[in-house]
Amino acid sequence: MITKRAQGGTDAASIGGAVIAAAALAALLVLAAGRDGTGDRIALTGNRLAFGPDGAPLWIGAFTNRAGRLYRDVAVAVRFLDREGRILGRASAHADRLAPGESFDLTAPLPMGAQAVQLVAMHWRHRAARASLGPWPLQVLGAFA
Repeated sequence: MITKRAQGGTDAASIGGAVIAAAALAALLVLAAGRDGTGDRIALTGNRLAFGPDGAPLWIGAFTNRAGRLYRDVAVAVRFLDREGRILGRASAHADRLAPGESFDLTAPLPMGAQAVQLVAMHWRHRAARASLGPWPLQVLGAFA
């Protein structure tokens, strides 16, 4: 069973503003890495923007197990940054288990002024081994779906 937790916040006055700003300034950000920041294990395979039922902007990141093994206690943490690199918010999610080919989403409120997302930490367990990785280079918000 996959369980998800998300933490973060947004300003109600920013409905759509962060999404428009991210699109306008996407060309200013340089991507230093591809979509798969963790090699062939667990990858950020989704990075999209959406709106919640209340109209507030959301970020939805998908994390996929690309390895041929089962991982347990998978945890990811991201942060949202403005165009000067200042941290505007954080979010995290956890999956009890992630089978090969399986994905889980981290859905979080998009802070006003956010231009980029950065995967800052990823942890998992496989049998007796544990891994803790991160951080990775910035990704433009919504750069791939």
